[in-house]
Amino acid sequence: MPTITDLKDKIDTKTINLLLLNIATMGIYQILWLYKTHRIIDSINDLPESYRKQQILSGKMESVSIS
Repeated sequence: MPTITDLKDKIDTKTINLLLLNIATMGIYQILWLYKTHRIIDSINDLPESYRKQQILSGKMESVSIS
């Protein structure tokens, strides 16, 4: 079970930096940041395998190895 600070420690992005870059780039930075960090977020949240299979089969999620 992950602790409450695991996601914050692994991503290591300050909120003010994210906010200012989001405003300066009119939202493009937020999309790129989310694309860059979505694997870390998924690994911390640890989605059940049945949910992942359902998302992969429906084409909403790319196939990733599950350890």
